[in-house]
Amino acid sequence: MSLGAAPLTLGLEKHVVGTFTQPQVSKLKAHRVGADLVKSKGIGHKLDMLAKQIQDGAKAFLEEEYKWLALFVCFMAIVLLILFTVAHDDGADASQVRVAKFYDYLNY
Repeated sequence: MSLGAAPLTLGLEKHVVGTFTQPQVSKLKAHRVGADLVKSKGIGHKLDMLAKQIQDGAKAFLEEEYKWLALFVCFMAIVLLILFTVAHDDGADASQVRVAKFYDYLNY
């Protein structure tokens, strides 16, 4: 695939996805939510409060998840940096030995 064909493909995919998702989005937007239900059933504020709690919990979860992921990535980067920069006087090709030691490290 040449580089010139990539923008055409990405544009086509966007239109295909939009064609299939637009009817569903329209159906969802037609339903009443939260404050819209206050007038008819008087429960809109409870729904808004519940939705806010769910959003806050999801946001807190993602922040914690990405914090630990960033720590793991930094730790593994340091391990790889040390593993591939330390000079070894092995009889074999040093890079192959270091890769094997790294995978051995991962298995524990």
